[in-house]
Amino acid sequence: MRNVRRIIVIALLCAFITTFLDVPILSYNSVTQAASIKISSSKLVILVGQTKTLKVSGTTKKATWSSSKKTVATVTSNGKVTAVAAGNANITAKIGDNKFTCTVTVTKSNPYLTNAPFKVEETKIADLNFVIPSNWGVYNQDLADDYIYTEITPPSESNLSSIIKLEIRKQDSTITDYNLFKEAFSGTYTVASLTPEWKEVFSDTKFKIIDFKQSDFKAPFHNVLKTQYTVKADGPTVKQTIYDFFIDDYFVTLKATDYDTIDLATMADYIVSSFIRY
Repeated sequence: MRNVRRIIVIALLCAFITTFLDVPILSYNSVTQAASIKISSSKLVILVGQTKTLKVSGTTKKATWSSSKKTVATVTSNGKVTAVAAGNANITAKIGDNKFTCTVTVTKSNPYLTNAPFKVEETKIADLNFVIPSNWGVYNQDLADDYIYTEITPPSESNLSSIIKLEIRKQDSTITDYNLFKEAFSGTYTVASLTPEWKEVFSDTKFKIIDFKQSDFKAPFHNVLKTQYTVKADGPTVKQTIYDFFIDDYFVTLKATDYDTIDLATMADYIVSSFIRY
């Protein structure tokens, strides 16, 4: 049974890479064409001593910047935020009668390192900081200027076959409207579109995709499109959860594939919630 799971994992990896590279980037372009005035980030997490520059798009008028709590975070006339001490502050850009606010959380480390429902450790890829299960490995990073592919796998001594696959793409612009992103991207995953991928995995074995659903997952600092389904075959049953979300100008897809009934989706919920751009 262990060897069968290994074969499935390898076959799924090949199918996953082929399928993901075919995702239409044009969908993102349609999202970025919103003409309304927006602040570049509505929520922001930064470490004490770090800086982050906020911008307002959709207008040529100059914004007046202010901080609700300068002991936590200050902001310059150009929107440059400096983290002073741990806590929360609202950074506001005022243009005429309109106000645009970013909620800033200043922390000394990733807040999801503590009180986790399972043992975690911190990791970082590109500018993104997040937690993973302790002792799990981060492998096969395929780095390019605008693309990263990573596998996060259990330790070999655990005899687990479940796997987390992470795709990170750098975009030309920042996506701020989740509803527009969801409208443009939600149709990427359907039972029909997922079936060819699993045909590659199970070959001549009969299978069916059941319990397919999509939902909005509210992570603390970003909104996530969450897709869940189960693949029922003759013998193995596989559960997969896919998370698609933006952090500033990074587009992230995380796929958690559970072969071992370890409730990987609950672990993945926590991991996705911990994603912060430092």
